[in-house]
Amino acid sequence: MKRTYMKATLALLIVATVTSCYNLAPENTGALTSADIYRGEGNILKIDSLVDYVKSLAKEKEDILNAHSSTSENFVTTTYRYDGKHSKTVTISCDLTQTPDSIKLTGDHQKDSVTLFWANNYKERGLLKQRVYDVVKNTCLLLANEVKEQNKSLWESHHDGIDSVRYSIALREYPQGDTLSRWTNIYGTEYNTAPELITFSFTPFSDATLLASKGALGVTKGFGRFTYTYTPDSVYDRTYELLDKKEFEKFIKPIFKQKGIESRPFYLSHDKDCPDEVSLFSFGQETTPMEMIVMKEMHPYSPSTGEQFPPSFSETKGTIYTIKSAKQLESVLHQLDERIWQYIDAHPHLWYEFTPDLTITDGKLLAKLSPYFQMSQWTPLYEDVSIILHRYQDTFHILVLNTTGDFWLPAEWPIVKSWENGNVTYVKHPQLTKKELRDYISGTMRHQGSYQAWE
Repeated sequence: MKRTYMKATLALLIVATVTSCYNLAPENTGALTSADIYRGEGNILKIDSLVDYVKSLAKEKEDILNAHSSTSENFVTTTYRYDGKHSKTVTISCDLTQTPDSIKLTGDHQKDSVTLFWANNYKERGLLKQRVYDVVKNTCLLLANEVKEQNKSLWESHHDGIDSVRYSIALREYPQGDTLSRWTNIYGTEYNTAPELITFSFTPFSDATLLASKGALGVTKGFGRFTYTYTPDSVYDRTYELLDKKEFEKFIKPIFKQKGIESRPFYLSHDKDCPDEVSLFSFGQETTPMEMIVMKEMHPYSPSTGEQFPPSFSETKGTIYTIKSAKQLESVLHQLDERIWQYIDAHPHLWYEFTPDLTITDGKLLAKLSPYFQMSQWTPLYEDVSIILHRYQDTFHILVLNTTGDFWLPAEWPIVKSWENGNVTYVKHPQLTKKELRDYISGTMRHQGSYQAWE
């Protein structure tokens, strides 16, 4: 079976197609140019082929993955960003599941039919995950053969039937000299500051075998993650372009003026006079009317004093678009992808993070909140424009938000028109409990950090 996976991986590496994902800024340090990337220099095409292959495996088993939407996976995520350097990061989920040795039946035909259905579903899901894991691991090993010994670290541990893996590979170095950073740990060597880096890890779950032996279905055997990062520039470009929020919103707005798309305004704010019991920094289920499911505190840092200064004011305003057709959503996102790339190409020094190929699952019960696009600027009062996607059952939301200061989002956002210092105006009176709202929204994203403001 391993030979089959090796053949599949070799086919991936040989039959690679040229793909152009985004327009990188002109190189200024001897790194690859955009033209080089379009021609397929380096290993980026092999990674693109790996991504296509993993996606094809998931597509092949789409009915299995969508049978139970609450456990639906996005195997591949590709993120593009610019923070003074352009980069592309590909992550592939390589988790594995443990299949029970036997299935306990009750003799009740209806109950046993359901049990057998899910046992088969988890078995097929486990086989798919194993295929993804094997092709990713074999790709890493094949690519490792192309680099110098000092630029790769392939650590594995096999103890009592439990496997652990840590791979770190610097596929190439910048041509102007050895800027490659290396440091050692208990798993070998880690690398940084290179045009192409790969990491692959698998951490086993020690109780998986025991749980599976007791008949548990869908037990996680271990957590695996593959990451490929492509950074063509070796030094940061300290040229910053400030956001023109109105220009960007005007640029994408025509896409949302289609039949079948509903829209409504949305507004959140707090200032230094916000009461303590409902302030941004005291949010909690017992003291406030809302629980936050998204929060990002960004505190500017002063090099001269060594202090952080939390913003005393935060405002988020924007539009929530609602679409009730998966087919229309896919069309809208395709158009939005193209418009955003056009805007980024025209503004090469805007700081952004973009995840354009998010998978839209077919599950009817899955609630998911996914960051899609963000442009930011590190001024003394942090600012950004963000686009967030949300799905619940057959309803899709696209949140286009303009933020100054901290970015935060309450669990009640689907029914909130505005929130100002704790004063809430609802689009409609809430019918759902807080728990039901959390189930509707799903997921929590939190981030807190400091930054040195641009001069």
